[in-house]
Amino acid sequence: MGYLGFLTQEFKPLLPEQLRRYHASIQDIYDRLIRGKELAPDQRILRLGHLYDEVRSFLDKIVTNTGSLLQRTQELKMNREQQRYAERVREARILIEEYIDPLNSIVDLGDANSTASLLGQIAHGINRDRFGNHPPSVLDAYEQLDQLLRQVNGLLQREANIIRRELTPLLERIKRESEIMNGWLLFLERPLLHAVPEIGHRQRTSLFGDQTGADLRMYVEQFMGDRPRVSITLTPAAALIHPPFQPHLYRQRLEAALPLDDFFGWCEGQLTEVVEERREHHLLKLISLLFGDRSKYALHYGDQRRYFHVGASRYTVPTISVSK
Repeated sequence: MGYLGFLTQEFKPLLPEQLRRYHASIQDIYDRLIRGKELAPDQRILRLGHLYDEVRSFLDKIVTNTGSLLQRTQELKMNREQQRYAERVREARILIEEYIDPLNSIVDLGDANSTASLLGQIAHGINRDRFGNHPPSVLDAYEQLDQLLRQVNGLLQREANIIRRELTPLLERIKRESEIMNGWLLFLERPLLHAVPEIGHRQRTSLFGDQTGADLRMYVEQFMGDRPRVSITLTPAAALIHPPFQPHLYRQRLEAALPLDDFFGWCEGQLTEVVEERREHHLLKLISLLFGDRSKYALHYGDQRRYFHVGASRYTVPTISVSK
């Protein structure tokens, strides 16, 4: 898999300008989405798909770029015999000034002007907008994009840690090489008078993004032989732990509860009987019951908003009263 990744990726670091373009393109697609209040459902799904693809491409490029820089810096640190010390220091300065520092500013979650901060703002906006008056197909597109945006902070924080711990100290580590070598010589001359230094273990580093790895895995699996089928039997107890969503049952409950002063308050009560890992899925299904057939219900949006907790997530939702 790593060899195929090497064949399909050009392992050279991207210029900062090649990554900064995503800031403008993602902002432009999102602006067109939120300005299109009267977009038809198929147009809204198309724009949400474009935004998903652009964010996915940005994240893959960041992972690939960080991996390429990490590979080059490791080669630079080990390439003592083929390059003179002055040449290695000069190349380290170029990598830091032209590639590593600009990349750090792009993924810096604390910088209000970074692409990472922009994605955080978009995540809040998408989470707020998906509770509007949308058909189920549009809600599914919102949910897919929301799931991707939830992964952004963790992924970019991981890449920022690599930049801060492995890439940024590159120049100082090369400068300290002579000190380290002198220390080893001192230890070898008098080994019994000094503690044995700890030697770090090599770590495997992924040099291409998650999406590229998934695509390669799908490609390889096409040529693999038939695998024995695995039989999975669900016991009655397991079926009770994760019961499927029953739209007819919940529609009857909704009809019986009308009129409602707070729709999301009613949803909160219904979710108490659902296991925590399935609550968010059930919540979206409950919302689709209401907005999937608007002709049956009269909705009134209040001026105030409330917090709605689903597991570890907190949503800001409007107060919606429902009547026949």
